[in-house]
Formats: sequence, structure tokens, C-alpha cells
Amino acid sequence: MKKNLLYLLMLLAMPLTFAACSDDDDDDVIIVDPTFTLDASGDYTGTISVPMTSNTLELPITFTVEQGEDSTTLSINGSAITVPSTATETSVELNGEEIDATLTISFISLTVTSLTGTLNNEGVASITIEATLYNQAVTVEITAQKDGTDDDNSDEDSSSEATLVDVSGEYEGTIDISLFGQTLASDAITFSVAQGENSTVLSIDDYLESLESTITLEVEIPSTAGETTLELNGDELDLESNIIGIDIVINSITGTFTAEGEGSFTIEAEAPALYQVVTITVEAQKK
Repeated sequence: MKKNLLYLLMLLAMPLTFAACSDDDDDDVIIVDPTFTLDASGDYTGTISVPMTSNTLELPITFTVEQGEDSTTLSINGSAITVPSTATETSVELNGEEIDATLTISFISLTVTSLTGTLNNEGVASITIEATLYNQAVTVEITAQKDGTDDDNSDEDSSSEATLVDVSGEYEGTIDISLFGQTLASDAITFSVAQGENSTVLSIDDYLESLESTITLEVEIPSTAGETTLELNGDELDLESNIIGIDIVINSITGTFTAEGEGSFTIEAEAPALYQVVTITVEAQKK
């Protein structure tokens, strides 16, 4: 009888044991709340600042960002630069302290040794590039906005930018140099144009066969861009230079570049040693 009673008590206890185990299992369940991290991938539009010999060149720039798990790739003018990156809820930090890449902006070729910066949740990109330019160490800054994220001004800004001509590039044409009121030389020439927001840089470094001499000139000129033309407004430069072995003082550089790629400008200068006026006229077409 005692054995039967003991057996009955054991049967009654079994459901309680199962229920207790079930409750324990519920207590051990942990719900993980995944942390959100920013995805900064997309197209960006902004400006790049490049230090030159005597000035800082401001140029428009567009680039694409492709964000990975622990690295981010920036595609700029055909160059893809991948750097380590770290994403948080509000930003992506670019950590490319030691890299080796080449970046070409207009006619400028940079050897990049470092690319760091931040892409934030408001679509703003702030990037610093350490590089060498003409064997000199330079610091290049990029400031840009992710396309479509500036709701208040994006429509107005994109419309305004779309209407302005951009004449940056390589040109080839003819150059005429007059001295003593006579044409001293007429030759083929190539040169580069880098258009900024309020100024434009002309870079000439070419050999003139008719004079058996090299003409070298790099000068920043005030300019105004419209829908179809860019006007060079260098009316009062007072710039000392040496062209084809002659010391001159450049008084003015004026001219026009069009959306169709046509360019023409005139350099008015004085040659103090010769007491003469030097006039240089260039007519060219964008390559």
C-alpha cells in the first residue's frame, strides 16, 4: 500500500517539474536589438581645393561612394580609391592613413598617400587628401553634399549649377606673338584650362618651333561663367613673367571660352628692357 501511495505521489510531481523547466526556458531567451549603422553610399557633388604655386585652385567635383562592411570606395574621375572605414549610427569615418593611389583632377595629377574624413547622416562629406603634386607635399580638401539630401536647396542649386558652362580641359590651336608692331611668331600651341568658381587658371608649357624656344606660363585670372560662355576678366594683372626668354610685365589677359569648346584670349604686356609692347593672341579648340 505504501508503495502504491509513493508511486502516486511521484506521478503527481512530474507535471510540476515539466512546468518549472518550461518557465526556466522562457527566462533564458534574450532578444537582441540590432544596432543601426549609417549607409553613406551614393553620388556626391561639391568642390575640391588644390594648393598651387601661388594660389589655391577651387574646382567643382562629383564622385560616387560605395560603402562596404569595413571599407569604403570613392570613385573620382575614373580613379577608384578604397580605404578602411568605420560606420556608426550617424557617420562613416574614412581611415585611409597610409595608401598609394593616383587621382587626376582636370589637368592636375596627384599621388595620394592618405585619404581621411567623415560622411555624416546629413549627407555632408568632408574629406582630406594628403598627396604630392609636382614633387611637393600638398593637402587637398573636398567638401560635398550627397545628391538629393539637401531638400531645401537641392532643386535650386542643381538648376543653377546645370546652367553654368564648364570649359576646363586641354586645348590646341595657334598662337601669334607681336613685338615692335610686327608679328614675331605664329605657331601651333597646346594649353590647359582649369575653371574655378570665380577664377580660371591658364597653364601653357609648349615648344614653339618658329622661335626654337619654350613658352611657359601659369596664371590665375578672374572669370565669370554664364550659360554658354566663360569670360576672362584679367584687366589689371601687373604680373611679371618671362616668355620665350623675354622679361615682360603682363598688364591684362582677356578672352572668351564657349560651351562648344572654342577659346580665344589676348595677352597685353610690356617688355621694359625693349621699351616695347608685346601682344600675344591665342585661338584654340578644346580637344
